[in-house]
Parts: sequence; structure tokens; C-alpha cells
Amino acid sequence: MVKIRFVIPKEHGPVAFDRQDLLKIGAKAIDSITKRTALGLNGNDRQGKPLSKKYRAKKEKLGQPGIRNMMFSGSMLGALTITEATRGKVVIGFTRQAELVKAQKNEQREGWFGLSPNDEAKVMLFADQLLQRKVK
Repeated sequence: MVKIRFVIPKEHGPVAFDRQDLLKIGAKAIDSITKRTALGLNGNDRQGKPLSKKYRAKKEKLGQPGIRNMMFSGSMLGALTITEATRGKVVIGFTRQAELVKAQKNEQREGWFGLSPNDEAKVMLFADQLLQRKVK
């Protein structure tokens, strides 16, 4: 004899991210951007433009890699933070005006800021995992 047991799935109401979830998603985005730029990759996940010979030599003399990785002093990426996490959105930006100016100048030289396709995939996977935990 075969017994069949039907399992009726639970119904879930709408599931939304709360502020804590958005802060986690924003932190994941910042982490992904920071790791990508450390490798010298631009906003399209491609190797960034070469540095000028003079600037490359200056970085290498200080023991840093001679690539466009946005990490000469670390202050610009160190100022990257979550500036807003409300109503289903999270915004990242810079805490200091001087670092924002540097970021804008670097963006003009080579598009680096924002989520690259790989960054976006990582953040979306993370957000999906958070959502799945909320449903269970």
C-alpha cells in the first residue's frame, strides 16, 4: 500500500526588506565595490586605464600596486558609506566633501563608481538570500 501525503504550502503575505536588511545590502554593495577597485577593475569589470608614468612610479615607490585601484591613501574609499536606507532603497555615497570631489575626478578619468555587473550580481544574490530567510 502506498500512502500519499499532500503538503499544502503556507501562504505568505508580502515580504519586504526592513531598514536593517537595507543596511546589510548597502554594506554588501560597498564591500563589492571596494574589492573590485582594489583589483584595479572599473565599473564594467574590466582592467582600468593605466596610470600616468609619473603617478605609477609614485605609487610603486610607496609599495603600492601601480594600477588604478582608487587606493592611494585609502581615505576616499574609507569615506564611502550608506547615506540613506529608507522606503525600500539604500543609497551609498561619501561622508566628506573632499572625498566626493576626488571620486568625481576619478569617475571622469575612468568610470568606476557604482555597481558593476559583477557587483550587481553579488548584491542581488545576497538580497535574495536575505529574502529567502524572511520567507522561512
